[in-house]
Amino acid sequence: MSAANALRAARDAGIGLHVDCVDLVLEASAPPPAAVLDLLTRHKADLIVLLRTGDDG
Repeated sequence: MSAANALRAARDAGIGLHVDCVDLVLEASAPPPAAVLDLLTRHKADLIVLLRTGDDG
């Protein structure tokens, strides 16, 4: 699975993501599923790059 797929899984689970300096910040109204957290952990570095790319074009 790619970082883009992990991001899609997070959003499908109702998790918002953004980057704060070097941290990946998750926001959710309910505890996220363990499987999604595992994906986000495994792809954290790539997610940060992906989300930063989206911020500046």
